[in-house]
Amino acid sequence: MLIYSVYMDNIPSEVVRAQRRVVQKLMSLDGFDVFEQVHLCGRQPDDQHGATLDEAWSDGEHDTVLFMDIDAIPLDTRIMVSACVFAADDELFGIHARSAHIPGTGAYVHPAFLACSRALWLELGKPSFRPEPGKWDTGGAFTAAAIERGVPIRRLMPESCERLAPWSYDGVGIGTTFGSEALGRVYHMAEARNGNQSDIDYFLQKCEEVAPTAGAAE
Repeated sequence: MLIYSVYMDNIPSEVVRAQRRVVQKLMSLDGFDVFEQVHLCGRQPDDQHGATLDEAWSDGEHDTVLFMDIDAIPLDTRIMVSACVFAADDELFGIHARSAHIPGTGAYVHPAFLACSRALWLELGKPSFRPEPGKWDTGGAFTAAAIERGVPIRRLMPESCERLAPWSYDGVGIGTTFGSEALGRVYHMAEARNGNQSDIDYFLQKCEEVAPTAGAAE
């Protein structure tokens, strides 16, 4: 499985390093062979982010891909195993989201943490991660295609968050923990691009809990 994370110039380097430390610690499990943090030069619009996510399929070398935002981390090995298992079974697996600013849109799986197979992507007609104004955010087309084809969708629901934001919905906010004891858990800071140090500190503390810096090579 390829783990694929995209970030831009407005992301603090400490966030990039901390995510790398956590993922490299947990990806030692069988089945995870490549971790790519893709740096987009310059502050790119959302459609460029989505287009870069689409490129994860371009080489055709990986049967399954786990997409992660740069400010998202797995909190335990269970969630990594779950991502592998459900993606290999051609199910769409990831964290719950809703486009709160787009009226009438339903829940979908957000690419801040989304696992799926190449076979499923092909079956669904190669849906793009690009957002479509007035219709869905980044990744929304993938869930819409899965619903249309009757593909099993497993959304990790929020358990808690550090604080609510103006855009919050369904208990999702800044520093949200998604998942369960059975499936494992994911932490998504959200809005690392805004550079709010107190929010970044939430993320760095979570990374420290999972992969302490003592003795770690960055």
